[in-house]
Amino acid sequence: MTRFLLYERCEPALFLFGDHDQLIPLDESVAVMQRVLPEDKHRDFTIRVFPNVDHEMRLVTSEATRAIDPEYLKKMREWLSTHVLNRP
Repeated sequence: MTRFLLYERCEPALFLFGDHDQLIPLDESVAVMQRVLPEDKHRDFTIRVFPNVDHEMRLVTSEATRAIDPEYLKKMREWLSTHVLNRP
């Protein structure tokens, strides 16, 4: 993600990553966001990294189920409730 795109985004913003993502450079992406977003007065953003999850937010396990991480779904529900629907 380029610095320009980070400056142009709206608030609130939710950035979710899986630590087994093969498409997105996780450490670099998170570091850039944590550095750039506060510089431009963007305050309402959330960054969350899910363990054992790939780019599609599916659990990476020895089983072949490829289930979506329930913690990802929970975080999405909570975040949307508090940041978009304004309900706790």
